[in-house]
Amino acid sequence: MLSLLIVPGEYVVAQNNLPPIYEIRTDTIPTAYLESRYWQMLPDAKGKWTINDVTRSPLSENFYSRIAPPNNGDTITHTYWFRYRLKSLMNSEAKIAIHAHFEEDSIFVIYPDGRRDQFLTGDFVAWHKKDGLKANNQIPLVLEPAEEIMVYDRGKNHVAGIPENFSVDVASTEKIHQDYVRNTENGGSFFSVPEMENAFLVGVLLIPFFLNLFFFRITKEKEYLYFSLFVILLAITRLLNPVATYWYWRDRSLEPYVGYFNICWILIPFFLVQFIRNFFKTYHDYPRWDKLILTLAILAGLILLTFELMEPSWALSGTKHLVTRQMIFINDIVDALGNLSIALTFAKYRGRKNLFMNLVIIGGLPLMLFWALEISMEGFVRMGIMQNFISQSQYFILEILCIIWFVLLFTLVLLKRFNRLRIENAQQALDKERLAKEKETERALLIEHQKTELAKTVEERTFELKRSLEDLKSTQAQLIQSEKMASLGELTAGIAHEIQNPLNFVNNFSELNKELITEMNHEIESGNFEAVKNIGKDIEENEEKINVHGRRADGIVKSMLQHSRASSGKKEPTDINALCDEYFRLAYHGLRAKDKTFNATMKTEYDPTIGKVNVMAQDIGRVILNLITNAFYSVTEKKRSGKEAYEPTVSISTKKTDDKIEIKVTDNGNGIPQKVLDKIFQPFFTTKPTGQGTGLGLSLSYDIIKSHGGELKVNTREKEFAEFTILLPP
Repeated sequence: MLSLLIVPGEYVVAQNNLPPIYEIRTDTIPTAYLESRYWQMLPDAKGKWTINDVTRSPLSENFYSRIAPPNNGDTITHTYWFRYRLKSLMNSEAKIAIHAHFEEDSIFVIYPDGRRDQFLTGDFVAWHKKDGLKANNQIPLVLEPAEEIMVYDRGKNHVAGIPENFSVDVASTEKIHQDYVRNTENGGSFFSVPEMENAFLVGVLLIPFFLNLFFFRITKEKEYLYFSLFVILLAITRLLNPVATYWYWRDRSLEPYVGYFNICWILIPFFLVQFIRNFFKTYHDYPRWDKLILTLAILAGLILLTFELMEPSWALSGTKHLVTRQMIFINDIVDALGNLSIALTFAKYRGRKNLFMNLVIIGGLPLMLFWALEISMEGFVRMGIMQNFISQSQYFILEILCIIWFVLLFTLVLLKRFNRLRIENAQQALDKERLAKEKETERALLIEHQKTELAKTVEERTFELKRSLEDLKSTQAQLIQSEKMASLGELTAGIAHEIQNPLNFVNNFSELNKELITEMNHEIESGNFEAVKNIGKDIEENEEKINVHGRRADGIVKSMLQHSRASSGKKEPTDINALCDEYFRLAYHGLRAKDKTFNATMKTEYDPTIGKVNVMAQDIGRVILNLITNAFYSVTEKKRSGKEAYEPTVSISTKKTDDKIEIKVTDNGNGIPQKVLDKIFQPFFTTKPTGQGTGLGLSLSYDIIKSHGGELKVNTREKEFAEFTILLPP
């Protein structure tokens, strides 16, 4: 409660157009209703006016009596202000209570001395925010003898308009307090007996809901799912309704939203019918009857949905109804026919020798007949017939008993069906196990037979593979030897060209010495010894030249013999620069010996800081010779393609880095196509025409470099260049 002391004159209530004073002569009458002339109202269309606004002019003069409302004044507004005056004519204190009639009421009590009290109550106000007697939505007041007060009540509803039977009333606080204490504070139960039974029913319904979901998860049979949905929707309709929410939580603030759960009533008949159809298989036995009960269920749901759209169930009872009694009666008749059709379905299957069907019939038949009878009687009651035939509480108790009976028997059906299913599953498991053992035995025999056949096949294939492997090794050895011989042939041609030069010198100087000896003999006979001495010096010089060129030829022959022999496998200090230069020249002269038209620019760039490196000279020489020969071949092919202004160039360079010895062989020939770049180091792969290469040169070179702990890399661009790089450890 908010109490304010108002400065005199600041909140003076306008004295014009005020309602007459309602005189309180006794406070023992439970409820005293004020005639409409004793109270006035003022619609607040936007709901934003305050107590200060309505107690001042011009709003204060706009209050009017309910007997002469403006057009549409009671049907388009959610918020209204009411005012009335009370005066006690009792000789003692008058203990009264002001009753709130809206979802939210802000009550302002103004006393003659300017003091103002403010209270908050109403159906949809949270319990902890309410003032006064919370359960009754009433504000108790005490008036002294001859005391007069002005009451302003700001009422707000979720639904627009004021109920047609709206009235202002004043209750006796003593009477209210006696009931309130008896029911809420002095050990009395806060719940009414029907609500306790309703809560018990909700708890009972939750058991079959979870049980049916559990069995549906195991069996995957739809009737369990439909029944679980039917049960949970039924529980929701019992738990979530305006009356239940208030009694369970003592708070109607959720009541506008709870009304939307009435959609459950639309789905309940549908899922119930679906359960019946799937349990009894009516769509197989009675297809026409099956369509009828499904149509009635859908029709009942559509009618109820139409009612909800026309007038939500949570609308205040005093508003102007869009749904007529005749329409409600039609809905009741459709619902009754739907439940009666389900009862007749039970009757169709009554004589069958099926324990589960009979239990469901025994459990569901009373509930269906009760609902059909109940709905029909409610319709007649609303039409003014059979008004006092049976009370609402009796309806409620009978319905709960029928529902519990149905749930218990169907739960029994579930347990029996599950037990039978468990036995069937166990038998199926045994049959599967026996069948699996039989299949395992057959499979073992089949595997044993297949093993024997496979062993025989493997033995035959192994013999063929061994023979193929021997043939392959022989062919490989021949190919490798062929590659070596091809390399040796190219080397021999170069060596022959190199030997020819020193042999020419030896022959020439030998002939010259022969002539000089003849001349020397002639001079001796002539006695010219001075000339003899000069001729002897010339012979001696020629002999030295013969010796030099002879040793040169001898070295070339030894190199040829060393290259033709197999590698010793031992690494020796080798001058890499000299090795590269020697094989560079030998490869060039070898190609010149085969083709006199061949010509190319030879470039060398040797790093003098390399020194000697521990390698197998014969093997490294073969690699260098192979790379240079391939380079000369590439530039020769490009030259033959007739490209103008093309100068064949092959270069070799050496370089020493921190941890590697680098040898590069570069040419400006045709390069290597990108699509075959990954295959060039594979054995027997070659880009040369058939008969001109074995495809082992680069493969053997790659293996030789790997055996030295090095790398062989290639960088190329088709039609432009190719560069092979040898990386050796220092």
